[in-house]
Amino acid sequence: MHEFMTQAFTPVVLVYLVGTMLASGLSLTPAQIFGPFRNVRLTLSAAVGNYVLVPLIALLLARAFALDQPLRYGLVLLALTAAAEAIPLVTMNARANVGVAVGLLVASLLIGVFY
Repeated sequence: MHEFMTQAFTPVVLVYLVGTMLASGLSLTPAQIFGPFRNVRLTLSAAVGNYVLVPLIALLLARAFALDQPLRYGLVLLALTAAAEAIPLVTMNARANVGVAVGLLVASLLIGVFY
């Protein structure tokens, strides 16, 4: 039963994430998505938070818990990946600015490709 649930969970999560991204992306105009990039402070804060602070916290946690070397590398690599794709849905449910969340997610994904 556990194996069945594990295998069934993967497509459900994939459909959820794709549906969320389509719903939030198709409901916004390009100006709403890319508008937040005019706020340089917000964009730089998000980039520093995602690509400097989060990996640093992961590194500190790996050392604090004395993880083995492969686990330490895995944790730091995971911390270097792009932001969570579910954030636009959470932002939508919070009735906040979804354009900012989608814009920062797009930027995070693009930076992650080169990072």
